[in-house]
Amino acid sequence: MTVVGEVAVHLRGVQKIYGPVRVLNIDELALHRGEIVALVGENGAGKSTMMGSLAGTVKPDAGSITVLGEQIEVGNPSASAAAGIAMVSQEFPLVGHLSVGENLYLGSRPPGTRAGLMNFRELHRGAQDLLDELGIEINSRDRLSSLSVAQRQLVEIAKAWLRRPLLLILDEPTSALGQVEAALVLDLARKHAKSGGTVLFIGHRLDEVLDVCDRIVVLRNVRRSTICRGPRRRSRCWSRPWSARSWPARMMFPLAPLARWCSRSRS
Repeated sequence: MTVVGEVAVHLRGVQKIYGPVRVLNIDELALHRGEIVALVGENGAGKSTMMGSLAGTVKPDAGSITVLGEQIEVGNPSASAAAGIAMVSQEFPLVGHLSVGENLYLGSRPPGTRAGLMNFRELHRGAQDLLDELGIEINSRDRLSSLSVAQRQLVEIAKAWLRRPLLLILDEPTSALGQVEAALVLDLARKHAKSGGTVLFIGHRLDEVLDVCDRIVVLRNVRRSTICRGPRRRSRCWSRPWSARSWPARMMFPLAPLARWCSRSRS
């Protein structure tokens, strides 16, 4: 039974060091079911390393990651996927000469497979049902190379959705999308959270972050520095150990609106 609000993923003491450089140092971070958490910070703050640690593509030098109370093997993509963690990255690991449906089932068993032989009719039927469910207007039989960059982004999101993950990591999912497609992605994030899943949303469009997220986690100097309660749960914003007004101006997105929002939420 899904218990909305219970801890879905818990990071404790997760660190990553490359040579003399510490690129990630997360003392503790809990992600709960039914919430959308924004992860923001300047380039080099550790966002990609943290995402890779969760997805298993990066092996931390210290710390542990638990999913629903069970510790998973870090640095193992198969273990992360089996635990219910899926990531949509900015680089699309898709195959251009295959159809959309075939790309959706890369790495998983297509429906109708018997004795190692694929039933392409069942494959495309299942793929098209998924695309229609998500409101993505793409034919599953279209060759991937014929799609636009925005359409390929939607296919990658559908591929992650197909696995019905517990934690869905979206790495700047709207950066290549127009307004209509971006709204669709944000609706999918809300839908996943409403169904009891967890979304980790990485983005530089501040209006989207404030609109869709319950919490905002800021990484600064490879540490988790600030958490703000998002607009869906209007509450307070606190800093550890610095305030929103002290955020550096060199961040990749304008922080002044976020600082003003945090100030209003305190009052």
